[in-house]
This record gives sequence, structure tokens and C-alpha cells, in this order.
Amino acid sequence: MEDDLNITLGGNWYVVEDGDDLRSIPISEGNTIDLLSEEWRWCDVVTKEKGYFMVFWATNNAGGPCLFIEDAPWVPQEIIEWLEELGSNCRD
Repeated sequence: MEDDLNITLGGNWYVVEDGDDLRSIPISEGNTIDLLSEEWRWCDVVTKEKGYFMVFWATNNAGGPCLFIEDAPWVPQEIIEWLEELGSNCRD
């Protein structure tokens, strides 16, 4: 996955792993993302490729957080449903 990473795009990239708290993902010192909160129920793009969901929010001129979340049994069903909903409702 890192072979396709383009650092010049800006923002921060995160790979969510088994054992991570998907309701409290640290994105910077003192800041977390609760994936099921109303604050994060939008995105600019979400795709699914090679068994991973990629979710990107363009929150500022440098980009924003970009999460890679494996489509795996350890990911709670409510998160999978959220990702699928985001995929159908992303901004154009």
C-alpha cells in the first residue's frame, strides 16, 4: 500500500489496525476521530480497493486525515456499514 503513497498531497495518512479503538483514533496530539460521530459523517472521497477502505476528508489547504481501514472480521459491523454509507454519500 505504501508504494502508492504520494507525500506531496499533504495531510496525514493513517492505517487503522486490529486493536485500534475506532471510536477514538488519534490524529494529532490531543485530537481524536470518533468514526461514528456526527462530526465525521461526511467525507470527500471513500473507496475500497485491495481489501481496504480509504476515507479522505479535505479539512484545510494541506489536505486532511486519510484513513486506511481493512475490510476484515475485526472491524465492527457498524463501522463497515458507516464506510459503505459514506461511499454512497460522498461529495461530488
